[in-house]
Amino acid sequence: MNPKVTVIIPVFNRENLIQRSINSVLKQTYKNLELIVVDDASTDRTAQKISEVKDDRLKYIGNEVNLGPSQSRNKGIEISDGELIAFQDSDDEWHIDKLAKQVQILIKSNSDVAAVYCKMEFVDSSSGKLIAKDNINAVDFRKTFTHGTYFLTPANVTVLIKKSVLNEVGYFDESLLQWKIPNLQLEFRKIIITDLLTSLWSESLEITIS
Repeated sequence: MNPKVTVIIPVFNRENLIQRSINSVLKQTYKNLELIVVDDASTDRTAQKISEVKDDRLKYIGNEVNLGPSQSRNKGIEISDGELIAFQDSDDEWHIDKLAKQVQILIKSNSDVAAVYCKMEFVDSSSGKLIAKDNINAVDFRKTFTHGTYFLTPANVTVLIKKSVLNEVGYFDESLLQWKIPNLQLEFRKIIITDLLTSLWSESLEITIS
């Protein structure tokens, strides 16, 4: 079994960072994927930097006006071909085997497992030094959903989720700038927390987990 994964990256004015993010997806050891980059009306050279990446798995969408990251992610979901959906941010980086490990877990899991999350590390963008590691577990994860605390909720860049689940519970809340799939619905489903497989760079923290 080799399910197709759709990876969605919303981006706005990240000309110096977007190629790192894109390459961390395209260099995954898991190859059956498509990458949808949604350019949210960038005013710098982001579109040019994206066009320089030559890979048939890369699809580009350019918003005519700035819609925000949640609506941009939803646009990507709507045109996605994958059975599984993953989200990457334009300034973060995946470990090379992130998707392979998460896909394997979903394949081997019971059918009622909705998603696989991974732990993450925080890296200083100036020095490249490790700032902290995330040690969230399934119990803490569910507490944050139950009490509506989004700061501690695992970042969207860590999730691999079944598209069928998104179709059932809904997509991103477009009234919010940051991460929120309908969490209360997911609260009653099984999720799995796996290894540390994602690096969040310090300059992205405000957007990604605040």
